[in-house]
Amino acid sequence: MRMEPKRFSTKDLHTGRMVYFFFFSGFGILMTFLNVYYRSRGISGLQIGTLTAAFPLVGMIFAPLWGYLNDRLGNPKVILALATTGTLGSLVGMNAASSFVQLLGAVGVLGAFYSMLMPVVDVVNLKLLEGQRERYGEQRIWGSLGFIFTTLSTGWLFERFGLHTMFAVCGAAFLGMLVGVLRLPAGLRTERRGSSGGLRLLVTNPAWMIFTVGQFILSISSTGMNHFLGVYMRELGAGESLVGMAVGIGAVSELPVMRFSQFFLKRLGAPRMLLLACGAYALRFVLYSWMPSAEWALLVGLLNGLTFGMFWVSAVVYINTIAPPEYQTTAQSLVTSVVSLATVSGAPLSGWVFDHWGGSTLYGLYIVLALTAGGVLAWGVRRTGLGKTHSERTA
Repeated sequence: MRMEPKRFSTKDLHTGRMVYFFFFSGFGILMTFLNVYYRSRGISGLQIGTLTAAFPLVGMIFAPLWGYLNDRLGNPKVILALATTGTLGSLVGMNAASSFVQLLGAVGVLGAFYSMLMPVVDVVNLKLLEGQRERYGEQRIWGSLGFIFTTLSTGWLFERFGLHTMFAVCGAAFLGMLVGVLRLPAGLRTERRGSSGGLRLLVTNPAWMIFTVGQFILSISSTGMNHFLGVYMRELGAGESLVGMAVGIGAVSELPVMRFSQFFLKRLGAPRMLLLACGAYALRFVLYSWMPSAEWALLVGLLNGLTFGMFWVSAVVYINTIAPPEYQTTAQSLVTSVVSLATVSGAPLSGWVFDHWGGSTLYGLYIVLALTAGGVLAWGVRRTGLGKTHSERTA
């Protein structure tokens, strides 16, 4: 059933930004300090890799199920409220865990609920921008601001009071997100799922398949970078404040990319932005592999705008463009599952390489992966243009 486009108010757009801000505030803490917390408890690199893999392994299973439920109900507000509440409960369980097995179980619960947050938050904000998806960066920039706020401001707090306090701070961020979710407009609905033909058309589209392969290869290195950068910096003598500062400065570099994403999308197009991001990732990994001290990470992190920022904006807009309207949440969830599968595949290997050869060799491996991903996507651009929009394919 097709829904008539609804024009949402400026207040509704602000609420969408609030949800982004608090979601990425919590995400920034988890991404930056969770593996550092594991290490502080004496957990080995291989065990860290196992915990890192468990989180997306569960998420890979649950994300499409959440996407199916959302597309079936057409009510993302309810799905977000449920998933955010479950995320809060899982953080309590992680804080209370006293053994590796208990921690592994709590991480699995977190993965089950957390896996739906990012794709639905993206779909909600794209829906609030009905007919103006090129303005996506103007909404998403508030997520970057939240990420910057927590990564730059919490390192000193954890150094003074202990890394276990990260769960309370992270919980406060997700509680703020829940408040924002409950304030979303009641009329925010997505199109309900129709026949399975639209989904079949998406997943059999050569552009989708090439993009998925390229994203999978790149995600092994990009998620590995996120999970092991803090641990690598600690091995080079950094404290929590420097780790948080390095990640926060990287997030600052996302701001101009997010702010001017409309310009980049119009001038370059999403496929070329994806290629640019792969090249920037390769350069970033080269610099990480060469850095003689942890302080170097402050400068290298400035490439984050051209890596994560450029790739994420172009990927979200591209997938939203080629997916049938009634399958957009499912499509974004499948992207999340691809990232999860890459993490599951690569995290234990990354942990093993880190244990045996150190961070420099690990980032050398990531250089090869980034260049390979760029080659796959470049071939796809040349052979298929990475596809047409859904409306062009069904015209």
